[in-house]
Amino acid sequence: FSATNVTSLFLDEFLAIGPRPLSSAGNFKARDLLYTKLSLLAREAADASKTFTSYPRAVVEIDSTVADFTGEWFRWNRVPLPGNALYSVQMNNVVAKVVGQCEADGGKDPASRAVNNMTTCPALLLSCHYDSVFGAAGAVDDGIGCGAMIGLVYSTRLAHSVIFLFNNGEESRLLGSKSFVQHRWFPNVKAVINIDGAGSGGPAMVFRSSDLRMVGAFGRLAPFPHANVVGNDMFKTRLVMSDTDFTIYSQYLPGVDMAFYQNRRTYHTRFDTFDPNVHLPSMQQLGSNVLAVVAGIASGDDILGGKTPSLSGTPGLYWDEYRRFIISVPFIAAGIVTLILALLAAF
Repeated sequence: FSATNVTSLFLDEFLAIGPRPLSSAGNFKARDLLYTKLSLLAREAADASKTFTSYPRAVVEIDSTVADFTGEWFRWNRVPLPGNALYSVQMNNVVAKVVGQCEADGGKDPASRAVNNMTTCPALLLSCHYDSVFGAAGAVDDGIGCGAMIGLVYSTRLAHSVIFLFNNGEESRLLGSKSFVQHRWFPNVKAVINIDGAGSGGPAMVFRSSDLRMVGAFGRLAPFPHANVVGNDMFKTRLVMSDTDFTIYSQYLPGVDMAFYQNRRTYHTRFDTFDPNVHLPSMQQLGSNVLAVVAGIASGDDILGGKTPSLSGTPGLYWDEYRRFIISVPFIAAGIVTLILALLAAF
């Protein structure tokens, strides 16, 4: 993974669009740019796969489904609606699937199988959002995350498929993720990695999780691990007045929520711009970590092949030590250790 290459091939052009709020001219330009870049990667992958059998094939689409929601977004923006009025939104999520060996096997054309969802093969979901709030440049929230995902589309074919979701409407009450859970590919998704920005730079941190196995995967596989459960508590108690698409995904899937968090004063402002000296290292850390974790998870059945665990919120305690490794402990184990220490202290 090379953050420098991603910047020149995609991110500079993407951020030059400016603010990208839902259904704005900038939003449509961002959608079209993503579709064009991903379609080019898909064509190149298809050509390469004819010579190199290990090369992945990709399927790209704009999900133009018109999704129906209640009037929550309008009420949130102080637009009066009677009762629980419904409204319809064409979400324009941009979705790419890198077809895994599980889908490619079976005698049918992999692209046809992927488009028609003719498979029971499990998939891993990577998600970012390409929209921004009104007036904000949206470099870290969430341009860098989407740029990193573009850079991850090229990889060796893995055992399981990887779905890259560039969703729209995250800044409008998480409408993009609410729409995607109705997509025909979603039933095959068995785990999710959500990427967002709640600050402006620094390392991306795993700050929410619905499954300690996913946290453990980051601890084992990521070259620059960074995680802390405190972020989850800050979101739950509303000390951090933000939200991410992981709130929606975690109702259905095990996964982790990653975000940049330093220099929060520029968050959702026109100062959320791209500084190569600050943000190239941030994107490199993010891309390197996610690439290693995706390769590890999608290569085996430890997470994608098992049953979906009970999704009851934070599964335990986790933190990194000097960004070298991650310690994760189930709540029961942590409670037992705490009780033993308390008893020893009493005597």
